[in-house]
Amino acid sequence: YVDYIKGNWKLVNSFSALRSALDAGQNVYLTANIDCQGAELSLTNGIYNGIFEGNGFTISGLKVVKSGSIRPSMSIFKELGAEAEIRNVTFSNVAYDLTEIKDTVTTLKVAALAVNSAGAKITNVSITGNVTTNYAGELPRLNEAVYESDATAEITNFTATITVDIQK
Repeated sequence: YVDYIKGNWKLVNSFSALRSALDAGQNVYLTANIDCQGAELSLTNGIYNGIFEGNGFTISGLKVVKSGSIRPSMSIFKELGAEAEIRNVTFSNVAYDLTEIKDTVTTLKVAALAVNSAGAKITNVSITGNVTTNYAGELPRLNEAVYESDATAEITNFTATITVDIQK
């Protein structure tokens, strides 16, 4: 029995395959749960415009680090393009590292999945994790899918539960 999926897909069952596929902007099709074991995921070009089909699998132990110093931002995907789709996946025990925030920070953009979205579709996505930070200010969109999105973005059945651990 063969099930055909239209399009070009990268079948992914390991962290290295995941990182490679996302950096290349490929459509991702998870075939297994992936334990990232604390490895950092940062996309080379910062924008993902493919389809990410999670198939109900879980990506766990992912580390996300802030980018920028004057206007830092942090999320799993920095930006989702207009053609991007993230669906049917759970991100579990995500470690968001937002340490060493300087007093000169003017804008801090933090969201669970993406800082920016230009019309992406997000469906059946769940995220749990923890933010470690020395920033004492408010993180109002931490448990939301995206920090900024345009009116064409579609977010359906998204949940996030992220706790904050403030380091003194």
